[in-house]
Amino acid sequence: SPEFPQGTVILVAGGEFPQRGDTVVAKIRSTGQVVVKQYSRKDNLIHLDSINPDGQNFEWNCKENPGYLDWMYPVIEANINLRKQRWARHNSI
Repeated sequence: SPEFPQGTVILVAGGEFPQRGDTVVAKIRSTGQVVVKQYSRKDNLIHLDSINPDGQNFEWNCKENPGYLDWMYPVIEANINLRKQRWARHNSI
């Protein structure tokens, strides 16, 4: 996504529960896909909304489908290598 380009290093708070509006990293059990999404929850319905406008959103009832994810942790820091991005753009021209 534009907010977290390729090569971004993300630090998560392992073992912590996300709060509404947190950016999270989660692993979807059925596909093995690891995603970076925006977290929200209302009652038992959990939403992982894409940060990327072209990305996929996920929604499920955590009481009816408690094994939907392998894990999910809130992001506490992201390190974007701006110099690497600059060189990537320069080399693609």
